[in-house]
Order: sequence, then C-alpha cells, then structure tokens
Amino acid sequence: MKTKFLIPRNFKWLGLALVLIGIALWTYSTFKPNFGIETKVFAFLGYFEEDKIFDFSSRDILYTLVNVLWIVGGLMIAFAREKVEDEFIEKLRLESFQWAFLVNYLILLVLFIFVYGFAFINVLIFSIYTVLILFILRFHYLLFKQKKG
Repeated sequence: MKTKFLIPRNFKWLGLALVLIGIALWTYSTFKPNFGIETKVFAFLGYFEEDKIFDFSSRDILYTLVNVLWIVGGLMIAFAREKVEDEFIEKLRLESFQWAFLVNYLILLVLFIFVYGFAFINVLIFSIYTVLILFILRFHYLLFKQKKG
C-alpha cells in the first residue's frame, strides 16, 4: 500500500541516532552547567529585550539544538516505513496516534488542574514532546505484541 507521508525505513535508525545525540548533549549539559554552544543567531523576536526584533545577537543555542535533534529524530522514527506496510500497519498507526493524542490531552488536563505558577512552563515544555513519544511507544509496543503473538 502506498502512503503519502512515510519516509524510507533507514530513517528510523538515523532518527534514533539523532534522539540519542540530543539526550547525550542534554545529559552532559545537566552535569556541566557552563557547557554551551555560543554563536551568533538571527532572532525574530527577543521576548525579554526591548527593540530586539529581527536582530542578530550572540546566544547559547545548545537547548535549541537539543530540541531540534529530539523533534527531527522523533519524527523520523514515527514516520519511517515498516518492512511490510499494509492495511494492518496503517490501522495500527492510526489507532496509536489517536491513543497518544487522547492520553496526551488527559495528562495535560490533569496538569492544568494541579500545576500553577512558574512550574507551569515545565508542563508546556513537556507537552511539546508527549504526543510524539506516546505515539512511538504505543505503535512499537503494538507492533512487538503483534509479531510476538
């Protein structure tokens, strides 16, 4: 079956490598607080700085790089073709996405109710990744369960 949005299988391994590099950089920066990647960047908007719209400035881009690695790697893992891509796999993908979407918003709803103040920023950061992570985990769990049984 021909699907529009899937990429070749090999991208799953490249995506995994990108995610692992992102995790390694994030972990290293957690234990080495002064570690960063300082470079000049073009910023559309500097939120805490007045008159810094469309400006070049020197910034630490480590966390930007980590987030790009996680998101691009996660998308590669999620949208890589399986060896056999048939209607059953398509159904598994759809059900896994629906499940991940629902669980993500249930978790978010609980966090909206119980998390307040500045800590809520962590909830927003958490919500960036949860649909993708939940989809990948659910889809591969169902694939594993189907192949085993």
